Amino acid sequence: MSRALQNKPLAEAIFELRWALDAVAGRQVDPYYPIMLGEFFAAVKERYPYWEPLVPPGMPVELAPQGVHHRFRAAAGQWPLVQLGPGIMTVNDTEGYQWEGFQKICMEMVETLIGLYSSQKRDFSPALISLRYIDAQALHGVPVTEFLTKLKLKLEPGATLFDSGWIQGPETKHLALALSYESVKPKGVFTARFNQGETDSQPGLIWDTQILSSGDDLPVGQGEIEQWLHAAHATTSDWFFRQIEGELLEAYQ
Repeated sequence: MSRALQNKPLAEAIFELRWALDAVAGRQVDPYYPIMLGEFFAAVKERYPYWEPLVPPGMPVELAPQGVHHRFRAAAGQWPLVQLGPGIMTVNDTEGYQWEGFQKICMEMVETLIGLYSSQKRDFSPALISLRYIDAQALHGVPVTEFLTKLKLKLEPGATLFDSGWIQGPETKHLALALSYESVKPKGVFTARFNQGETDSQPGLIWDTQILSSGDDLPVGQGEIEQWLHAAHATTSDWFFRQIEGELLEAYQ
């Protein structure tokens, strides 16, 4: 059971799965994709009947391999949603996100994809898997470096860097920071990003956490993908709650 926050700062949760494409005449293609698209919609339309094309009609799918081309929702503007393209599927949710429901949808979509490829005796080989959480917080006049300390991150350029007077500091004009570490559970790369931007039409901080696995770290088969998803959630959740422990946790509860 995941820990629920009444006032969570979550902007979006994203599960992404990519699978290997075939090399044909110098291009990466999925020969089954044009047929699979209709079969996928038939499999999910009871829950997600609202189909949104995201690319111009007639655009060759080969021009955007592993880019999302279609979106499926329960109704216009509703979340969660599922996105599909040649070699890529994502599940996205926002304010209504709850881990148990989100995880269930992710695995239902994985099961659907694997089942469709298996029915055509085609290999389904994951090429990348990712779980990402994007959070946002209005700063309300608080310097971004001060807010970062509430996230257990201290960014303090040495004061002598500004002694010439040619650069105004030490407060940042804009912040864009990414920190990546090896992930042990699950195996892959953990990345934390911090960017100044706007949230609710106010200056704010957008920060996200992501676990991404590829190559030898990839799970194989539906069972391993489910294990990977649980492990990725456990690790990102642990990091998040350690980050906000204290003043922010009290504000978000």
